Amino acid sequence: MQGIDVIRLRINLAHDIGLVRLGNMDLVHIIDGLIGIIVMGGGWFLGSQAREIKRIEILLNRTREDYATRTDMRDDMRTISESLHRVEDKLDRVLQKET
Repeated sequence: MQGIDVIRLRINLAHDIGLVRLGNMDLVHIIDGLIGIIVMGGGWFLGSQAREIKRIEILLNRTREDYATRTDMRDDMRTISESLHRVEDKLDRVLQKET
């Protein structure tokens, strides 16, 4: 707490003797403006992070809905393979009839 009191005392002393004035602005106004800019920047950053997290959550949910498990893929590939074997057998029979 003593450090803050020393800083305030120095600012007040500099203000009293006229060292802190920049035109019509006091150092306090400049510091307030900088703090406002920092807070505003932090708010923008947090808002953009929240929007990005929401976007990623939506993409994750879509991925979960569209995801096919390994067993599902194996079953589908087995069905396709069986269908192709039936087509090959039919072609073989047709070609054997022609000869």
